[in-house]
Amino acid sequence: MAQYIEFTPEQKERAATVDLEEFLLRQGEKLIKSGREKRLASDHSITVRGCEWFDHATEQGGKAISFVKQFY
Repeated sequence: MAQYIEFTPEQKERAATVDLEEFLLRQGEKLIKSGREKRLASDHSITVRGCEWFDHATEQGGKAISFVKQFY
């Protein structure tokens, strides 16, 4: 069983504000420029800007942590 790890509020904030574009590029994802945002080449309904994302098909979005939870 995995051990529970407590994170400080500062660690949580730092993780939530990770630059998603940079993270996705490091993961090998291809991004397409779309105005001020980038779209995932693998799913054009998902846009990324800074630490925030939005899925236009499901009308859901959030910050980096929720993106990783949902897609990774």
